Amino acid sequence: MTKHMKSEGAASWPPLSSFRRLVVLLTTACGCLAVAADDSPTRIAVALPLSGPQQALGRDIRAAIELAISDILDSDAGSPRFIIDWYDDRCSSDGGLAVAKAIVGGVSTRPIAAVVGHACPSADETASTLYNSAGILHISAGSLPARAPITHRFGPRHFRLVGDGSQGSLIGAALASAGPSARIAFVRDRTQFAQTTLQQAAAALTARGPGIVLVETFAGGDKDFSALAGRIKAANITHIALAAFPSEAMLLLGEIRKSNPNVQILATDQLADANFGHAAGSAADGVRVALAPDSRAFPGASALTARMESRGFVANRPALASYAATQIMAQAISTATTLGEPIEKVLGSQQFATILGRLSFDASGTADVPSHVFYEWRNGQLLPPKAMP
Repeated sequence: MTKHMKSEGAASWPPLSSFRRLVVLLTTACGCLAVAADDSPTRIAVALPLSGPQQALGRDIRAAIELAISDILDSDAGSPRFIIDWYDDRCSSDGGLAVAKAIVGGVSTRPIAAVVGHACPSADETASTLYNSAGILHISAGSLPARAPITHRFGPRHFRLVGDGSQGSLIGAALASAGPSARIAFVRDRTQFAQTTLQQAAAALTARGPGIVLVETFAGGDKDFSALAGRIKAANITHIALAAFPSEAMLLLGEIRKSNPNVQILATDQLADANFGHAAGSAADGVRVALAPDSRAFPGASALTARMESRGFVANRPALASYAATQIMAQAISTATTLGEPIEKVLGSQQFATILGRLSFDASGTADVPSHVFYEWRNGQLLPPKAMP
Protein backbone atom coordinates (compact mmCIF):
# COMPACT_ATOMS: atom_id res chain seq x y z
CA MET A 1 0.00 0.00 0.00
CA THR A 2 2.73 2.46 0.91
CA LYS A 3 4.59 1.57 -2.24
CA HIS A 4 1.57 2.44 -4.38
CA MET A 5 1.10 5.70 -2.52
CA LYS A 6 4.64 6.77 -3.32
CA SER A 7 4.30 5.79 -6.97
CA GLU A 8 1.52 8.36 -7.32
CA GLY A 9 3.99 11.19 -6.70
CA ALA A 10 1.66 12.83 -4.19
CA ALA A 11 2.52 14.38 -0.85
CA SER A 12 4.53 12.37 1.65
CA TRP A 13 1.77 11.07 3.87
CA PRO A 14 2.32 10.27 7.56
CA PRO A 15 2.32 6.63 8.70
CA LEU A 16 -1.06 4.99 8.21
CA SER A 17 -1.41 4.53 11.97
CA SER A 18 -1.91 8.28 12.31
CA PHE A 19 -5.19 7.97 10.41
CA ARG A 20 -6.69 6.02 13.30
CA ARG A 21 -9.63 4.10 11.86
CA LEU A 22 -8.95 5.08 8.25
CA VAL A 23 -8.44 2.60 5.47
CA VAL A 24 -6.49 4.05 2.57
CA LEU A 25 -7.32 2.59 -0.83
CA LEU A 26 -5.75 3.35 -4.18
CA THR A 27 -7.90 2.76 -7.26
CA THR A 28 -5.41 2.93 -10.09
CA ALA A 29 -7.96 2.20 -12.81
CA CYS A 30 -9.75 5.54 -12.38
CA GLY A 31 -6.86 7.46 -10.82
CA CYS A 32 -8.88 7.89 -7.64
CA LEU A 33 -7.34 7.96 -4.20
CA ALA A 34 -10.10 6.91 -1.83
CA VAL A 35 -9.72 7.63 1.83
CA ALA A 36 -12.43 5.53 3.44
CA ALA A 37 -13.48 4.81 7.00
CA ASP A 38 -15.67 2.31 8.80
CA ASP A 39 -18.30 4.93 9.71
CA SER A 40 -20.09 6.27 6.61
CA PRO A 41 -17.42 8.39 4.89
CA THR A 42 -18.36 11.42 2.80
CA ARG A 43 -17.40 11.40 -0.87
CA ILE A 44 -15.92 14.59 -2.32
CA ALA A 45 -14.99 15.13 -5.98
CA VAL A 46 -11.90 17.28 -6.53
CA ALA A 47 -11.34 18.77 -9.99
CA LEU A 48 -7.83 19.98 -10.81
CA PRO A 49 -5.24 19.93 -13.61
CA LEU A 50 -3.30 16.67 -13.30
CA SER A 51 -2.03 16.83 -16.88
CA GLY A 52 -1.28 19.54 -19.40
CA PRO A 53 0.61 22.82 -18.94
CA GLN A 54 -0.69 23.40 -15.37
CA GLN A 55 -0.08 19.89 -14.03
CA ALA A 56 2.51 21.15 -11.53
CA LEU A 57 -0.19 23.37 -10.06
CA GLY A 58 -2.47 20.34 -9.86
CA ARG A 59 0.16 18.41 -7.93
CA ASP A 60 0.49 21.29 -5.46
CA ILE A 61 -3.27 21.42 -4.94
CA ARG A 62 -3.50 17.66 -4.50
CA ALA A 63 -0.70 17.67 -1.95
CA ALA A 64 -2.42 20.47 -0.01
CA ILE A 65 -5.73 18.61 0.12
CA GLU A 66 -4.06 15.38 1.22
CA LEU A 67 -2.27 17.26 3.98
CA ALA A 68 -5.54 18.91 5.00
CA ILE A 69 -7.26 15.53 5.38
CA SER A 70 -4.35 14.22 7.40
CA ASP A 71 -4.29 17.29 9.64
CA ILE A 72 -8.05 17.26 10.19
CA LEU A 73 -8.04 13.64 11.27
CA ASP A 74 -5.00 14.04 13.48
CA SER A 75 -6.58 16.99 15.29
CA ASP A 76 -10.05 15.51 15.79
CA ALA A 77 -10.84 11.82 15.97
CA GLY A 78 -14.52 12.62 15.48
CA SER A 79 -14.08 14.60 12.28
CA PRO A 80 -15.75 13.43 9.06
CA ARG A 81 -14.05 10.74 6.99
CA PHE A 82 -13.65 11.45 3.32
CA ILE A 83 -13.50 9.57 0.08
CA ILE A 84 -11.71 11.79 -2.44
CA ASP A 85 -12.20 11.20 -6.17
CA TRP A 86 -9.65 13.09 -8.27
CA TYR A 87 -10.70 14.38 -11.69
CA ASP A 88 -8.28 15.84 -14.25
CA ASP A 89 -9.70 18.94 -15.99
CA ARG A 90 -6.42 19.75 -17.82
CA CYS A 91 -6.95 23.46 -16.96
CA SER A 92 -9.20 23.97 -19.99
CA SER A 93 -12.84 24.66 -20.70
CA ASP A 94 -13.14 21.38 -22.60
CA GLY A 95 -11.52 19.52 -19.73
CA GLY A 96 -13.81 21.19 -17.21
CA LEU A 97 -16.85 20.23 -19.26
CA ALA A 98 -15.69 16.61 -19.52
CA VAL A 99 -15.11 16.40 -15.77
CA ALA A 100 -18.49 17.93 -14.99
CA LYS A 101 -20.23 15.49 -17.30
CA ALA A 102 -18.44 12.58 -15.64
CA ILE A 103 -19.34 13.77 -12.14
CA VAL A 104 -22.96 14.59 -12.96
CA GLY A 105 -23.40 11.36 -14.90
CA GLY A 106 -22.02 9.29 -12.03
CA VAL A 107 -23.90 10.73 -9.05
CA SER A 108 -26.62 8.09 -9.25
CA THR A 109 -24.10 5.35 -8.50
CA ARG A 110 -21.43 7.40 -6.72
CA PRO A 111 -23.25 10.10 -4.69
CA ILE A 112 -21.05 13.02 -3.68
CA ALA A 113 -21.44 15.72 -1.05
CA ALA A 114 -19.65 18.38 -3.10
CA VAL A 115 -17.23 19.25 -5.86
CA VAL A 116 -14.10 21.19 -4.86
CA GLY A 117 -12.28 22.94 -7.74
CA HIS A 118 -11.48 23.88 -10.48
CA ALA A 119 -8.11 25.61 -10.41
CA CYS A 120 -8.49 27.39 -13.75
CA PRO A 121 -11.26 29.93 -14.38
CA SER A 122 -12.06 28.58 -17.87
CA ALA A 123 -12.64 25.07 -16.54
CA ASP A 124 -14.50 26.33 -13.49
CA GLU A 125 -16.97 28.47 -15.39
CA THR A 126 -17.75 25.74 -17.91
CA ALA A 127 -18.28 23.08 -15.26
CA SER A 128 -20.27 25.25 -12.85
CA THR A 129 -23.25 25.44 -15.19
CA LEU A 130 -23.63 21.67 -15.17
CA TYR A 131 -23.16 21.37 -11.40
CA ASN A 132 -25.88 23.96 -10.90
CA SER A 133 -28.28 22.20 -13.26
CA ALA A 134 -27.72 18.94 -11.39
CA GLY A 135 -28.06 20.58 -7.97
CA ILE A 136 -24.55 19.57 -6.92
CA LEU A 137 -22.83 21.59 -4.18
CA HIS A 138 -19.74 23.25 -5.63
CA ILE A 139 -16.94 25.16 -3.92
CA SER A 140 -14.80 27.03 -6.44
CA ALA A 141 -11.49 26.83 -4.63
CA GLY A 142 -7.97 27.47 -5.76
CA SER A 143 -8.77 29.49 -8.87
CA LEU A 144 -5.85 31.22 -10.50
CA PRO A 145 -5.99 35.00 -10.04
CA ALA A 146 -8.70 36.50 -12.22
CA ARG A 147 -7.87 39.90 -13.71
CA ALA A 148 -11.53 40.81 -14.11
CA PRO A 149 -14.29 40.85 -11.50
CA ILE A 150 -16.01 37.54 -10.81
CA THR A 151 -19.63 38.48 -10.40
CA HIS A 152 -21.74 35.53 -11.48
CA ARG A 153 -23.13 32.89 -9.12
CA PHE A 154 -24.34 29.78 -10.89
CA GLY A 155 -26.85 28.78 -8.24
CA PRO A 156 -27.64 28.60 -4.51
CA ARG A 157 -25.28 25.65 -4.05
CA HIS A 158 -22.31 27.45 -5.60
CA PHE A 159 -19.72 28.94 -3.21
CA ARG A 160 -16.41 30.64 -3.97
CA LEU A 161 -13.11 31.13 -2.19
CA VAL A 162 -12.22 33.75 -4.80
CA GLY A 163 -13.33 37.31 -4.10
CA ASP A 164 -15.39 39.40 -6.50
CA GLY A 165 -12.91 42.26 -6.66
CA SER A 166 -10.45 42.90 -9.47
CA GLN A 167 -7.07 44.54 -9.10
CA GLY A 168 -8.54 47.58 -10.83
CA SER A 169 -11.28 47.93 -8.22
CA LEU A 170 -8.69 47.59 -5.45
CA ILE A 171 -6.63 50.41 -6.97
CA GLY A 172 -9.71 52.59 -7.35
CA ALA A 173 -10.87 51.97 -3.79
CA ALA A 174 -7.42 52.87 -2.44
CA LEU A 175 -7.38 56.10 -4.41
CA ALA A 176 -10.88 56.92 -3.19
CA SER A 177 -9.62 56.76 0.39
CA ALA A 178 -6.76 59.18 -0.34
CA GLY A 179 -8.95 62.14 0.60
CA PRO A 180 -10.38 65.18 -1.20
CA SER A 181 -7.00 66.90 -1.56
CA ALA A 182 -5.53 64.05 -3.61
CA ARG A 183 -4.69 64.92 -7.20
CA ILE A 184 -4.90 61.73 -9.20
CA ALA A 185 -3.49 60.74 -12.58
CA PHE A 186 -4.25 57.61 -14.59
CA VAL A 187 -1.28 56.56 -16.70
CA ARG A 188 -1.27 53.49 -18.93
CA ASP A 189 -0.01 51.92 -22.10
CA ARG A 190 -2.46 51.18 -24.91
CA THR A 191 -3.06 47.49 -24.30
CA GLN A 192 -6.57 46.18 -23.74
CA PHE A 193 -5.63 44.95 -20.28
CA ALA A 194 -4.39 48.37 -19.17
CA GLN A 195 -7.49 50.08 -20.53
CA THR A 196 -9.92 47.62 -18.90
CA THR A 197 -8.14 47.58 -15.55
CA LEU A 198 -8.00 51.36 -15.21
CA GLN A 199 -11.62 51.61 -16.29
CA GLN A 200 -12.43 49.38 -13.31
CA ALA A 201 -10.28 51.62 -11.12
CA ALA A 202 -12.02 54.73 -12.40
CA ALA A 203 -15.44 53.25 -11.68
CA ALA A 204 -14.45 52.44 -8.08
CA LEU A 205 -12.84 55.87 -7.64
CA THR A 206 -15.56 58.11 -9.05
CA ALA A 207 -18.27 56.26 -7.11
CA ARG A 208 -16.92 57.49 -3.79
CA GLY A 209 -13.78 59.56 -4.12
CA PRO A 210 -12.10 62.54 -5.80
CA GLY A 211 -12.03 62.98 -9.54
CA ILE A 212 -9.22 62.21 -11.96
CA VAL A 213 -7.08 65.24 -12.75
CA LEU A 214 -4.95 63.82 -15.56
CA VAL A 215 -5.19 60.86 -17.98
CA GLU A 216 -2.14 59.89 -20.00
CA THR A 217 -1.46 57.05 -22.42
CA PHE A 218 1.73 56.05 -24.19
CA ALA A 219 2.79 53.56 -26.83
CA GLY A 220 4.57 50.33 -26.00
CA GLY A 221 8.26 50.64 -26.61
CA ASP A 222 8.45 54.35 -25.76
CA LYS A 223 11.84 55.35 -24.35
CA ASP A 224 11.51 59.04 -23.51
CA PHE A 225 9.09 59.91 -20.71
CA SER A 226 10.49 63.30 -19.74
CA ALA A 227 7.56 65.22 -21.28
CA LEU A 228 4.98 62.99 -19.61
CA ALA A 229 6.76 63.35 -16.27
CA GLY A 230 6.72 67.12 -16.78
CA ARG A 231 2.96 67.15 -17.28
CA ILE A 232 2.52 65.10 -14.11
CA LYS A 233 4.66 67.59 -12.21
CA ALA A 234 2.81 70.59 -13.63
CA ALA A 235 -0.54 69.14 -12.59
CA ASN A 236 0.68 68.72 -8.98
CA ILE A 237 -0.19 65.04 -9.07
CA THR A 238 0.00 63.25 -5.71
CA HIS A 239 -1.24 59.77 -6.72
CA ILE A 240 -0.85 57.74 -9.91
CA ALA A 241 -2.73 54.63 -11.06
CA LEU A 242 -0.26 52.91 -13.39
CA ALA A 243 -0.81 50.06 -15.85
CA ALA A 244 2.31 49.36 -17.89
CA PHE A 245 4.90 46.74 -18.67
CA PRO A 246 8.08 46.78 -16.55
CA SER A 247 10.33 48.01 -19.37
CA GLU A 248 8.36 51.26 -19.85
CA ALA A 249 7.37 51.61 -16.19
CA MET A 250 10.94 51.72 -14.93
CA LEU A 251 11.84 54.49 -17.41
CA LEU A 252 8.72 56.46 -16.55
CA LEU A 253 9.30 56.16 -12.79
CA GLY A 254 12.90 57.23 -13.21
CA GLU A 255 11.73 60.49 -14.77
CA ILE A 256 8.88 61.05 -12.30
CA ARG A 257 11.09 60.57 -9.25
CA LYS A 258 13.49 63.28 -10.45
CA SER A 259 10.93 66.05 -10.04
CA ASN A 260 8.19 64.47 -7.95
CA PRO A 261 9.84 61.96 -5.58
CA ASN A 262 6.91 61.69 -3.16
CA VAL A 263 4.15 60.82 -5.62
CA GLN A 264 2.36 57.60 -4.66
CA ILE A 265 2.18 54.87 -7.31
CA LEU A 266 -0.49 52.16 -7.34
CA ALA A 267 0.25 49.66 -10.09
CA THR A 268 -1.15 46.56 -11.73
CA ASP A 269 0.34 43.09 -11.28
CA GLN A 270 2.65 43.59 -14.27
CA LEU A 271 5.09 45.31 -11.90
CA ALA A 272 5.38 42.26 -9.65
CA ASP A 273 8.18 41.16 -11.98
CA ALA A 274 11.49 40.75 -10.14
CA ASN A 275 13.31 42.26 -13.12
CA PHE A 276 11.35 45.47 -12.61
CA GLY A 277 12.49 45.78 -8.99
CA HIS A 278 16.08 45.19 -9.97
CA ALA A 279 16.13 47.50 -13.01
CA ALA A 280 14.14 50.35 -11.46
CA GLY A 281 16.28 50.40 -8.32
CA SER A 282 15.33 53.04 -5.77
CA ALA A 283 12.68 54.46 -8.14
CA ALA A 284 10.60 51.36 -7.38
CA ASP A 285 10.62 51.98 -3.62
CA GLY A 286 7.11 52.62 -2.36
CA VAL A 287 5.36 51.38 -5.49
CA ARG A 288 2.33 49.37 -4.41
CA VAL A 289 1.34 46.46 -6.64
CA ALA A 290 -2.12 44.86 -6.64
CA LEU A 291 -1.74 41.09 -6.44
CA ALA A 292 -3.67 38.02 -5.45
CA PRO A 293 -2.37 37.22 -1.93
CA ASP A 294 0.13 34.39 -1.58
CA SER A 295 1.14 32.41 1.50
CA ARG A 296 3.19 35.32 2.90
CA ALA A 297 -0.02 37.32 3.35
CA PHE A 298 -1.65 34.67 5.54
CA PRO A 299 0.15 34.12 8.88
CA GLY A 300 -1.94 31.03 9.55
CA ALA A 301 -0.48 29.35 6.46
CA SER A 302 3.19 29.59 7.46
CA ALA A 303 3.42 26.07 8.91
CA LEU A 304 1.70 24.51 5.90
CA THR A 305 3.94 26.48 3.57
CA ALA A 306 7.05 25.11 5.26
CA ARG A 307 5.74 21.54 5.18
CA MET A 308 4.80 21.71 1.52
CA GLU A 309 8.10 23.24 0.51
CA SER A 310 10.00 20.56 2.44
CA ARG A 311 8.19 17.99 0.29
CA GLY A 312 8.96 19.75 -2.97
CA PHE A 313 5.57 21.44 -3.44
CA VAL A 314 4.59 25.10 -3.73
CA ALA A 315 2.14 26.66 -1.27
CA ASN A 316 0.60 28.93 -3.90
CA ARG A 317 -2.75 30.68 -3.62
CA PRO A 318 -4.71 27.84 -5.29
CA ALA A 319 -3.14 25.26 -2.97
CA LEU A 320 -3.91 27.36 0.11
CA ALA A 321 -7.52 27.88 -0.99
CA SER A 322 -7.94 24.16 -1.62
CA TYR A 323 -6.60 23.35 1.85
CA ALA A 324 -9.01 25.90 3.31
CA ALA A 325 -11.91 24.46 1.30
CA THR A 326 -11.20 21.03 2.79
CA GLN A 327 -11.20 22.54 6.28
CA ILE A 328 -14.50 24.27 5.55
CA MET A 329 -16.12 21.11 4.21
CA ALA A 330 -15.09 19.12 7.30
CA GLN A 331 -16.57 21.72 9.64
CA ALA A 332 -19.71 22.17 7.54
CA ILE A 333 -20.37 18.43 7.34
CA SER A 334 -19.95 18.02 11.10
CA THR A 335 -22.31 20.92 11.80
CA ALA A 336 -24.85 19.80 9.22
CA THR A 337 -24.88 16.30 10.72
CA THR A 338 -25.33 17.65 14.24
CA LEU A 339 -28.09 20.10 13.30
CA GLY A 340 -29.75 17.94 10.68
CA GLU A 341 -29.48 20.73 8.11
CA PRO A 342 -28.33 20.77 4.47
CA ILE A 343 -24.64 21.50 4.02
CA GLU A 344 -25.35 24.55 1.85
CA LYS A 345 -27.42 26.11 4.63
CA VAL A 346 -24.53 25.67 7.05
CA LEU A 347 -22.08 27.13 4.52
CA GLY A 348 -24.29 30.19 4.10
CA SER A 349 -24.78 30.87 7.81
CA GLN A 350 -21.65 29.84 9.71
CA GLN A 351 -18.08 31.05 10.15
CA PHE A 352 -15.20 28.65 9.58
CA ALA A 353 -11.67 28.50 10.96
CA THR A 354 -9.14 28.11 8.13
CA ILE A 355 -5.51 28.78 7.34
CA LEU A 356 -6.74 31.90 5.50
CA GLY A 357 -8.37 33.18 8.69
CA ARG A 358 -11.96 32.92 9.90
CA LEU A 359 -14.17 32.95 6.82
CA SER A 360 -17.86 33.16 6.06
CA PHE A 361 -19.81 33.29 2.80
CA ASP A 362 -22.02 36.23 1.89
CA ALA A 363 -25.38 36.14 0.16
CA SER A 364 -23.66 35.72 -3.22
CA GLY A 365 -21.77 32.66 -1.99
CA THR A 366 -18.44 34.50 -1.92
CA ALA A 367 -16.03 34.08 1.00
CA ASP A 368 -14.80 37.21 2.76
CA VAL A 369 -11.21 36.67 1.69
CA PRO A 370 -9.63 39.41 -0.46
CA SER A 371 -9.07 38.63 -4.12
CA HIS A 372 -6.22 41.16 -4.31
CA VAL A 373 -4.05 43.04 -1.82
CA PHE A 374 -1.21 45.52 -2.16
CA TYR A 375 2.40 44.38 -2.03
CA GLU A 376 5.09 47.05 -1.87
CA TRP A 377 8.54 47.38 -3.39
CA ARG A 378 11.27 48.17 -0.86
CA ASN A 379 15.02 47.81 -1.46
CA GLY A 380 14.53 45.43 -4.35
CA GLN A 381 12.03 43.21 -2.48
CA LEU A 382 8.30 42.95 -3.12
CA LEU A 383 6.96 42.84 0.43
CA PRO A 384 3.55 41.44 1.43
CA PRO A 385 1.03 43.42 3.48
CA LYS A 386 1.89 43.53 7.16
CA ALA A 387 -1.49 42.14 8.15
CA MET A 388 -4.46 40.80 6.26
CA PRO A 389 -7.90 42.30 6.90
